[in-house]
Amino acid sequence: MLTLFTISGLVILLFAILRYVEIQMARRTFVSKLTSSTDSFFKFVVFRVQQTAHKTYVSILHMFSHHVPAHSEKVWDSVRRFAQAKQMRARDVLRGRKVINKENGSVSFFLKNISEARRREGSGGSIVG
Repeated sequence: MLTLFTISGLVILLFAILRYVEIQMARRTFVSKLTSSTDSFFKFVVFRVQQTAHKTYVSILHMFSHHVPAHSEKVWDSVRRFAQAKQMRARDVLRGRKVINKENGSVSFFLKNISEARRREGSGGSIVG
């Protein structure tokens, strides 16, 4: 631990001396140019990471604000339609309504019985007697 501390202190001291020499010479040294170029490289990397993070954030925000509600609404509608159909079938069974199929459509038993009664009478008059 002491070695690491000593090395770090020497590096900081070396940078301070190089900076002093640079100011005295009035021109940039190799180390200064190297640190400057690495600074620009890391600024570019940080900028790209921030840009990618922002695009990801915006796309996730768009997904949760537009796509998820639309999908859940479609799912809810299909569940509602399914439940409504089940409810209608259960209500029809409870009321005793059954639907028969004929070549020209579907008719309830009540209407079928009325039409048969009228056919039996022949005149199409009243079926109540």
